[in-house]
Amino acid sequence: MSRLEGKTAIVTGATPGMGGRSPGCSPGKAPPSPAAAAIPSGAPPSDRILDGYDQSAVLRGEGQSPREEMFFYRGRELFAARLGPWKAHLKTQSGYGGDAPVAHDPPLFCQRDEDPGERFDVAARHLEVLERIRRRAEAHQATVEPVPDQLAIRLTP
Repeated sequence: MSRLEGKTAIVTGATPGMGGRSPGCSPGKAPPSPAAAAIPSGAPPSDRILDGYDQSAVLRGEGQSPREEMFFYRGRELFAARLGPWKAHLKTQSGYGGDAPVAHDPPLFCQRDEDPGERFDVAARHLEVLERIRRRAEAHQATVEPVPDQLAIRLTP
C-alpha cells in the first residue's frame, strides 16, 4: 500500500489480463504501474513499455483517468471489452462452474451509462461503435504474450 495525500492506493505491476504479460516483462518481475512510477519523479520511465495508464493525477484529485478502454478476461480468454460507456460481451458464462462459455457473434452490446445493469442489447443500433471496440480488442490481443497459468501450478510441500 502507498499513501498519497491522504488517499490510499494499492500499487502493483499490472499485466494485460490474467493470461498474458507485457512485452519485455518476465513473470514475477513486473514493471511498476505507470502511476507508481510517476509519483516519485513526476513522470513514468520512457525506456520501457509499461502496461497500464498513469493514474497519478486521479489519485491526487487533479484530473480524469486517461483510460478509454478496458478488457475483461476469465483465465486466458477475453470475455468482454469496454470503450467509454460501451461494453461488448464477446463471451458469457454463468458463475465459475460447470457450464461452458457461450460465444456471441455479434457480441452482446450495452451502453453502461444508460443501462448499468447491462440488460438491453443495443448492438443493432450502434454497429459503428461495436466495430471500433472489435478493432481495439484485436489490437490489444495482438500485444498479449501467453504465459503459464500461475493458478494451475501446484506447490509441493
